[in-house]
Amino acid sequence: AIGLKKSLLIPFALIFVGCLLLISKFVPVNVHRVYNSRIGHFALNTEISAKRAKEKQYRLGRRIINFYCFESLESANSFLEKLWKRTLNCLTGSFGWAVLDIARRVKKQDFFIETEAVDREGYLDQSPPTLNFNNAELKTGEAFLHSIGLNKTSKFVCLNVRDDSFLAKTKPVGWHTNRDWSYHNYRDSDIKTYVAAAEALANMGYTVFRMGAIVKEPLVSTHPRVIDYATNGMRTEFLDIFLGAHCTFTISTGSGWDSVPTIFRRPLMFVN
Repeated sequence: AIGLKKSLLIPFALIFVGCLLLISKFVPVNVHRVYNSRIGHFALNTEISAKRAKEKQYRLGRRIINFYCFESLESANSFLEKLWKRTLNCLTGSFGWAVLDIARRVKKQDFFIETEAVDREGYLDQSPPTLNFNNAELKTGEAFLHSIGLNKTSKFVCLNVRDDSFLAKTKPVGWHTNRDWSYHNYRDSDIKTYVAAAEALANMGYTVFRMGAIVKEPLVSTHPRVIDYATNGMRTEFLDIFLGAHCTFTISTGSGWDSVPTIFRRPLMFVN
């Protein structure tokens, strides 16, 4: 059914891309790929691409029409999708996929824009975040903090420790391709080896949130300011973004989620 819907939309996508090519004779048009199926690329690639587009417009001294096409029907984080759709001209769903598939085949230079997770120009250091929370969203986040005894001035740390559970469950061997994700396993760590660090930070007055959507083991601690957010039922897609955007800093072993504090310009410490 999904394949049929995509096929039916291809003629409309062809017409849309044709119109963009016609418009591009008068005004520059860029079609950007959005890797929305993995949160790291969804956050960081899109942020860097948006900053490049803004800098390019400033450099050329003229308006550029930008469209951001989501390559997957389902995004890795629905709230992050909401923020991008509120900020950029996004094409989603089967139509977004169809436009992307056609646009990337166009030979016209500077029409289709591939994205990457490498900030070659230093935009993350030189410019503010692209995304912002509205007042209602800030109040929702502050209400969560208040519910666990914190306020908007409280200091908290996000702890992001990679293991192989997320990819093993969400994209197992045989998903889409026969890709074996075990080549990433050198990046994995044992959460038990971070308990002492979490408790040391808690003793210094920080609240520590162990992040994660699907994890192998819980973080076991009796300290009231060490919170295993990944396994205790608190986790939501909104809080995944809110906590990363407002933490005092993040400790990470290096995985997709740490792109969230990155795009909100929060300090990171990478270990292992």
